[in-house]
Amino acid sequence: HGTLDESTAELMDRSLRFGERTAEELMTPRVRVESLQVGDSVLDLLELARRTGFSRFPVHGGDLDDIHGVVHVKKAFGLPAEERERVLVGSLTQPVPTVPETLDGDALLETLRGSGLQLAVVVDEYGGSAGIVTLEDVVEEIIGDVRDEHDRGELPTVRRIGDRTWLVSGLLRPDELTEATGLAMPDGDYETVAGYVLSELGRIPTVGDEITGDGWELTVSKMDRNRIAELRLSGRPADAEEEAR
Repeated sequence: HGTLDESTAELMDRSLRFGERTAEELMTPRVRVESLQVGDSVLDLLELARRTGFSRFPVHGGDLDDIHGVVHVKKAFGLPAEERERVLVGSLTQPVPTVPETLDGDALLETLRGSGLQLAVVVDEYGGSAGIVTLEDVVEEIIGDVRDEHDRGELPTVRRIGDRTWLVSGLLRPDELTEATGLAMPDGDYETVAGYVLSELGRIPTVGDEITGDGWELTVSKMDRNRIAELRLSGRPADAEEEAR
């Protein structure tokens, strides 16, 4: 029958123990939550995103016990630059689910997967906000450290290796990929190139896995344990396709 390798055994052990964890144990506590008030402007949103490296923020009416919703920084990029000082983040919020501190890991995972922004507010027994929890927090508990575009340990890069061929970091944001290559990624609930690949495959990939689009192809070229470290992008970028027509 054989034996499990060390990484597979560790993953199974984490998965079995995950259901015993609670939202309180998995959340980012209230004192560490970065947030905005409903009267803050879109410029304030952009500045907070630049300073913290985060992309999603709770929006409240004066304190974190009065959360109106969540705003994503990509909402700012849909506004003309001249309107960003006038438009308030309170008008751009999306509903956010709330969960009790005692909710178990399995139920929490289902809630986050059903949330468009993959974030929930954790509420204590008195009805106050105890913190927030994200899908990344939950995934890290199951498979170990998952680095994303917020993590400072690695700078996302793009390296051209041939005609219409690049090696790109999995940590690259979609807007960074477009700026570097001309490729516009499809809209979706992901924030990095690696997140897009994971959403398309529905599983942890292996080296050699491919995803194809309209005139382009992404191939996983390097993994760091369960993290997509690097991908090979080849083909004609979408912008070039339009120009050629």
